Amino acid sequence: MEGWNKHIKRRISHKEQFLSIESLDSFVCTFASEYNTKYFGKIHRGFGVAFSQLQNILGD
Repeated sequence: MEGWNKHIKRRISHKEQFLSIESLDSFVCTFASEYNTKYFGKIHRGFGVAFSQLQNILGD
């Protein structure tokens, strides 16, 4: 998450490139969507077990 925050801050640091708050929102949403697509299958060490347990607890 910290890496994502650092990367997004770097990308939006030149605020004059966004003409309105809507264009900034659109950029962040698109960036998040691309990031999720790229890293969707990645499971951090130890999270796979916790995720399985959460699925069992929540019934999903």
